[in-house]
Amino acid sequence: MNPTGLDIVFLRSSVECAGIERRLVYTAQALASAGFRPELGLLYRQQSGRPDEHPAVRFAAEHRVPAVQILDPAPWSRRAGTSLRALLQQKHPLVVHSNDYRSDVLAWAARGSGLDIMLVSTCHGHTGATARVRLYEFLDRLLLPRFDCVIGVSEHQCRLLRRWGVPAERIVHLPNFIEPSWEAGGAEVWRAETRRRLGLGEQAPLLGYFGRDSREKGLDVLLKAFPLIHRERPDVRLAVVGPADRRSSTEGIIWAGFQPDIRPWLYACDLVIVPSLREAFGLAALEALALGRPVIASRVGGLPELVQDGASGRLVPPGDAVALAEAVREALADPEQAGEWGEAGRRAVWSRCRAEVILPQWVALYRKLTSGQGERRPGRA
Repeated sequence: MNPTGLDIVFLRSSVECAGIERRLVYTAQALASAGFRPELGLLYRQQSGRPDEHPAVRFAAEHRVPAVQILDPAPWSRRAGTSLRALLQQKHPLVVHSNDYRSDVLAWAARGSGLDIMLVSTCHGHTGATARVRLYEFLDRLLLPRFDCVIGVSEHQCRLLRRWGVPAERIVHLPNFIEPSWEAGGAEVWRAETRRRLGLGEQAPLLGYFGRDSREKGLDVLLKAFPLIHRERPDVRLAVVGPADRRSSTEGIIWAGFQPDIRPWLYACDLVIVPSLREAFGLAALEALALGRPVIASRVGGLPELVQDGASGRLVPPGDAVALAEAVREALADPEQAGEWGEAGRRAVWSRCRAEVILPQWVALYRKLTSGQGERRPGRA
């Protein structure tokens, strides 16, 4: 513990309070219950149409976790770095724990300016989405081997970290966990109400996509596959949860937009599709399986660690719209088998990824990291 300031500042650069942000709040809450003093630093780019305050600030307050917003006006702006250094000088944390390439780079720069802090990062994967992102990710790969500890959310990601030069003894595998609040029921009510609002009967097949509209998430692959499915099964609908409406002319697609609580939508679905081209872990697959939804996913990244082919869903080659459509058609043709997949997946992920299983591992890790706080930190140049 730190007698002069905070123990941990968690950093995250984002614009929504989605899966990673909520899990950071729950992790900080668990560490606070164990006697640590954590705080969230949320790097936020205010733009037209976005709220003035990062949505995760309110979520953190509701869970009694301190959180502060750090304005980040532009990709290469110095303001975020200056504000972060001022925050760290004020709070005197032992550890800065970053959670994406942007916050990794800024945390490293803060230590390089003379701050005596331990650096920890959770690597949720690289997307390669744009030239700017690829440059940041290149810097990230150069810097992560110099961090004191790097957490991989899947065995696949841990293997990548070793390939990037992160020493094996500094890598920790900690998968994402199911949100504690998800243990509460409500399946039948949520399913019936959501389907009623969509004008769907109980027997009408509903597919679900949950994620960003980002190339690596494979939404374009699904949008190519869906007409092949719909041609044979005109009663099938696809709910796209997360992305804004593309004004697609494809019949049968429901553009749901961002949903602060996706559980009603997951329960309404008969199959959840995770067509990723890259995936460090597969949070959408975890959340679908946690609620007993069978999953059709790409055989890529960390997804095969969650979806067991033929046991809790199906795995198909990434980017193959024809194979994806065929796997969906087969699952729809045998709803009893699909139901068995969903139940098997639910049992598997609740045994491995319950918050009660993962959060004590976070507490144990931080006790280990801070027990030798006076020693020279291995990642320090």
